[in-house]
Amino acid sequence: MTAFITILDDIIATYSTTEEGKLLAKAIDRCSQDVTEVLPDYMKDFYQFLLKTFDSCEDELGPDKKYRVFYLKDQRNGKY
Repeated sequence: MTAFITILDDIIATYSTTEEGKLLAKAIDRCSQDVTEVLPDYMKDFYQFLLKTFDSCEDELGPDKKYRVFYLKDQRNGKY
């Protein structure tokens, strides 16, 4: 997750415009594959890899503990 935060910071601070940064933030808030369509091309790969990582974490944790990824997803919204 630390690597994702570092890359996210670089994307927003160095490469994106303010509007593109807002689009990425909204996409991460929704945490849904369907918002990939509205992101600029250079952000799509990062976002899709982030979603795949969440899915991979759920698979690794198994059915009894995959609920923990839910808390990670909600943490990005400051809910916990």
